[in-house]
Amino acid sequence: MDDTRFTTPLFTVSEAAMHLGIPRETIRSWTLKTALEAPLVHRVEPEVRHGAAIPFVALGEALLLRALRA
Repeated sequence: MDDTRFTTPLFTVSEAAMHLGIPRETIRSWTLKTALEAPLVHRVEPEVRHGAAIPFVALGEALLLRALRA
């Protein structure tokens, strides 16, 4: 079963940052895989360059991380 909440990109990184009120670079870093750990926030490959890459679930993940930082 393909859960579109995880797989359908709805927002660009910039749009997600604007909606959540946090810096774009913060969202971008949360979506990047590092050598030792998985990304903190889901991201899908955009269909076009600079296109939407943040699915619905990722917005919730980022919202939770923002709250934990406060």
